[in-house]
Amino acid sequence: MAQPVNAPLRIGIIGAGTIGRVIAETLLRQSDGRTALAWICTRNVEKARAWAGVTPIVGDMAAALARPVDLVVEAALPDVMRALVPGFLERCDVMPFSLTPLADQAFYDQLAAIARRAGRRLILPKGAIVGLDGIVAAHPILTSVRMTTTKSPESLGQPADKAGVLFSGSTRDAVVHFPRNTNVHVAVALAGVGLDRTQSIVTAVPGLKTMRHLIEVEGEGLNWSIGVESLSLGGVSGAFVPLSAAMSALRCADQPPGIHFE
Repeated sequence: MAQPVNAPLRIGIIGAGTIGRVIAETLLRQSDGRTALAWICTRNVEKARAWAGVTPIVGDMAAALARPVDLVVEAALPDVMRALVPGFLERCDVMPFSLTPLADQAFYDQLAAIARRAGRRLILPKGAIVGLDGIVAAHPILTSVRMTTTKSPESLGQPADKAGVLFSGSTRDAVVHFPRNTNVHVAVALAGVGLDRTQSIVTAVPGLKTMRHLIEVEGEGLNWSIGVESLSLGGVSGAFVPLSAAMSALRCADQPPGIHFE
């Protein structure tokens, strides 16, 4: 059913971890009427109820699908994104934060086809990366894109004393080895020269308290280096990611059906 004119954008959130909770709390705080938190879907229903106020908490996807919603934000895991996003995209816009499944070309093509057929948007958020709009604008003249991520070994799922370069190769291959740490690599690759031509480097530094991303871009008449560093939140996300995620959810502007960067 179509939303009334000037009605708030109804947002559902899958996942109540670090990113999902910050998005939810930001939506609950904002009071300009542009958005409304419709529901939160999580396996930890009771834990989410402790901080989510009167927001409906559901632990079952069928229950979530049955509730009216305009935009679903996925902030869970890659396997959750792969399993649930196609179904939601049939009926509403979707903003996934687990982007590594998009390295599978068949899955990417499937979502693109659904978005066109259903007249929906698949919105790819910036996450930890600043300057992504410049890469999108310059992609026709780009010749080389390299992205280096440096984290503590624990954040990369490695023993605490693991050090050095853990991976160097294409972004498409990086996703296979580090599916939870290369979401931003996928965003950069899709915005620029593609998953096979973008070079991904993953480096571990024992004791590192921050998460660092360096993007090096070359093209006809341009040469950029974009560096981003934020405090680690103890898992795979840095402190900047949840804030960026929340702002992306709030900024969803009118765009035609298809796959878009926000």
